[in-house]
Amino acid sequence: MIGGKAFMQCAKMLKSLDLIFIKQLLDMQEKQIITWHYLKRVKERTCKGKVPIWFMSIVMIINFDTREIKQDLQTGSTNKLALISQRVKISEDKHKLDWILVNSKENEIDIRRVVNKSKEGFRTEK
Repeated sequence: MIGGKAFMQCAKMLKSLDLIFIKQLLDMQEKQIITWHYLKRVKERTCKGKVPIWFMSIVMIINFDTREIKQDLQTGSTNKLALISQRVKISEDKHKLDWILVNSKENEIDIRRVVNKSKEGFRTEK
């Protein structure tokens, strides 16, 4: 799949992200693979740049369109290795652009940008 120089680059990136098991890339219910954007946010890294080849190859194997894990690969148990984002305070600086994770009505996580801050609260957009 990946040869020579590309393999070493992938190995270094996996080490820097503290990724050892593929289960770390699955959600808590082991039904979907997380997005590259979510992985980078949880690891407190910038999301700039292209999605790496090794991540895209895993997504292609699983299911590119829906990101859902095939039924025969699901264990039905809770994924104890799933990456969980830490709560961080939103900056009071109005010039700083913050991104937050919000639970939607369908029990999905939306990534939103804070567009307006005040002492009473804040407003977001998708």
